[in-house]
Amino acid sequence: MQYGRVRALGQPRVWVGSQAISSKAWGSRRAQEMFFLLMNHPAGLTKGQIAMQLLPGAEQDQSEGLFHTTLYRCRKALGDSVVVWEDLIYRIKDPSQWTYDVADFEALITRARAHSQTGSDAESMYRDALQLYEGDYMDGFRSDWCEPIRVWLKRLYVEAVLAVASSCASSGRVENALEFYRLAIDKDYYCEPAHRGVVASLLALGDRLAAVRHHRELVERLSNEFAPNARADVAELVEDLLGWSPDCLLSPREHAPAGPPGRFQPASTADVRRVEHSDVGQ
Repeated sequence: MQYGRVRALGQPRVWVGSQAISSKAWGSRRAQEMFFLLMNHPAGLTKGQIAMQLLPGAEQDQSEGLFHTTLYRCRKALGDSVVVWEDLIYRIKDPSQWTYDVADFEALITRARAHSQTGSDAESMYRDALQLYEGDYMDGFRSDWCEPIRVWLKRLYVEAVLAVASSCASSGRVENALEFYRLAIDKDYYCEPAHRGVVASLLALGDRLAAVRHHRELVERLSNEFAPNARADVAELVEDLLGWSPDCLLSPREHAPAGPPGRFQPASTADVRRVEHSDVGQ
């Protein structure tokens, strides 16, 4: 029998039994954060370790009082038996009695990786993991201890999105692959495999002009972030990243990027004029 549920992906939420713990019940954001910090350290933490994470820069006397006030509010919200103190360690009593979305998310990614290695279908496991990812870890909390976890889980999320996209592409579901590659870019704009996947998908769908637009938008954004004396190299860097250049639209068929038989045709003069007069790069 599970004691409660914890969701840290997206807006953090906690249920004890079927009862959701409200913001008012927590008493303070720090009390809520203490619980999530301890959930992330099932072996427990000392008072000093907790204070270092939740009360950075506080004077000793102030830190002592804030710590005990926060602990009192946390226990009041959850019940006195949830956070226990043993051998100078504070911890969540029996973390296995809580369903925790972060633990479930990481477990699904691990299982999907294992199935990928054995040739089994891992796409459904990656999709299940994506269903759990309602947002970045501890959304709205800016404490330093959250950031490394947030970055790690975001990386796993992008891995899962790319895995689903690749599975869709390899099975001919190109439009679905394109959707997932774009989802990866929404989360991490500098994800190189996602940009390559977008262009490859657009070419496979025969939408060469959209591929050119994607190339030029990428060049424009990166150019704005490079030093002025390095901007001339951006277009070449983007072509290396994508493994494709818009110049190939003017090339003979044998130099054009590979695509499904009969789908890709060399660009006509009309195509090129439409690109040149489109709003690409405007």
